[in-house]
Amino acid sequence: MNIKDLAKEERPREKALKYGVSVLSNKELLAILLRSGTSKHGVFEIADGLLEKGVSLNGIAGLEKEEFMQVDGISTIKAIELMAHFELAKRMIEETIPMKFNVKSPESLYEYLRLEKGGKTQEEFMVIYLDGGNNILEMETLFKGSENCSVVSVKEILRKAILKGAASIVVAHNHPSGNLCASEQDLMLTKRLKEASYVFNIAVLDHIIITKRGCMSLKREGLM
Repeated sequence: MNIKDLAKEERPREKALKYGVSVLSNKELLAILLRSGTSKHGVFEIADGLLEKGVSLNGIAGLEKEEFMQVDGISTIKAIELMAHFELAKRMIEETIPMKFNVKSPESLYEYLRLEKGGKTQEEFMVIYLDGGNNILEMETLFKGSENCSVVSVKEILRKAILKGAASIVVAHNHPSGNLCASEQDLMLTKRLKEASYVFNIAVLDHIIITKRGCMSLKREGLM
């Protein structure tokens, strides 16, 4: 169905004007961002293609330019425009994290981490540095690897933590495969990091695994 086939009061823009954007479905919101379809594909059809490709809004937000363009009706320009919209959303979430983050609740970081790392096709390892009051000092991606693993240096993680004056750290990395289970390599790295950090009186509070569809806390699962 094309927007022109709908009664005027049922069209996304008209509904938003009358009732506010919060009443719109995900497909309708995407249709507004897309603005128009193409000669071959209606805007709702393109929106459906995006939802199918990304599975969820978090999944769509993590798509790369080439992945957006695999959806029928998405040009290079539209791909860049959509990526810009989701990048702004990610930055808005990032701005609020220092005020919201509680190290006793890893879920408070999940939304940002899914947007930042969940859609990556390459494994990336992030370190979140905290002060003695559990306030975030900095978040930094330290290592990038292949689709299967990252070459993570415990020495480099701790060197950076010491330089930044961190009292504790949270580490996180994505699984491009979509598997939320911790691998043996993940467990071994966490153990090595905890043992080494003890020498420098730096606490490793959690290790979070990220995919497009969610996050998993090793601490919450009793794996560290």
